[in-house]
Amino acid sequence: MNASPRTLALFAAAVLLSGATVLRAADKDKSPKNPEPIGDKHFRVYDGKGKPRTLDNLLHRMRNVDVIFLGESHDDPVAHSLQMRLLRQVNEPRSKEAPVRPLALSLEMFERDVQPVLDEYLAGQITEQHFLASSRPWNNYRQDYRPLLEYAREKEVPVLAANAPRRYVNRVGRLGALSLKGIPDPQRRGLPPLPYGEASSAYAAKFNDLMKEHGPKKPEPKKNKKPPKPSPTPPTPPGPPRMPPADSPVKAAPDSRRGLEAQSLWDATMAYSIAEFLMRSPGAQVIHLNGRFHTEKRLGIGDHLLRYRPGTPFVVVTMLSAKSFPKFDAKEMTDLGDFVIVTDPSLPRSFKSEPPKK
Repeated sequence: MNASPRTLALFAAAVLLSGATVLRAADKDKSPKNPEPIGDKHFRVYDGKGKPRTLDNLLHRMRNVDVIFLGESHDDPVAHSLQMRLLRQVNEPRSKEAPVRPLALSLEMFERDVQPVLDEYLAGQITEQHFLASSRPWNNYRQDYRPLLEYAREKEVPVLAANAPRRYVNRVGRLGALSLKGIPDPQRRGLPPLPYGEASSAYAAKFNDLMKEHGPKKPEPKKNKKPPKPSPTPPTPPGPPRMPPADSPVKAAPDSRRGLEAQSLWDATMAYSIAEFLMRSPGAQVIHLNGRFHTEKRLGIGDHLLRYRPGTPFVVVTMLSAKSFPKFDAKEMTDLGDFVIVTDPSLPRSFKSEPPKK
């Protein structure tokens, strides 16, 4: 595969957008036999300006909105622990409330076209083995997302497979958004109504800044170095980095415009999945899990949600591991969410990452 440095940089940036690296289950033999339980000492809660808050403050805000976005880094064990804790705390008091407000768990980690399979598993109609074989779960599903799904199954909480099918995101990354025009009955195939909306100007600027930040750098000239001897056959350029099936929107985005269109298809599809559920379930509430770039600064999915369902009240919780822990880094974290939860970076990651293969 021939790929220019710019193409490879665009591709690498697309990986970073969802906070993803190659997902691989941790080696059990090398992991601690009795890992330390994750508790309150492993995170700090702040508002978007850096003022210390508590989980009770967060829960109070969560109960007064229709949508709760929990933005994560996919390998953060503290974030996954908090997601489980917050889901329980939002759901369980409902048994004492009258009338009960419907709740759904929405996941970036499953694609819309596997919703029937997910529904069959939640209803006990198929085994977990067949569910996993047919639903394309992420490689870190068992350790990071299975507890949430099993809780939802036990408590009869609907689960939304919210994301766009990766084959269409890949198509947009290669050929552009207009390439979806010929797909018949797009909603049956897991897409939002076409054409989907463009990224907001603020989100586009954020996306492009990240692309520039991770773009190719000019190598420093080497002194007193003899030129390499010509090779009898030209070297093969390195292929794109290995990516998890869950987070590879494109094999190679030819330009930043198509990369942004592919990113926007992700965002628009998740927003439509949420809006569609709320429109058919009046008074309901949705907890949605996603990579934090998708909702930071209330952009991305939030922009598209307000197009599909104007006036929807939502709260953005951004969770990130940082060297500044337990402190709030004002320069890096201000306004990343309505709440910013800084997590302990010293804990072992929930999966191992592999460097790109050369």
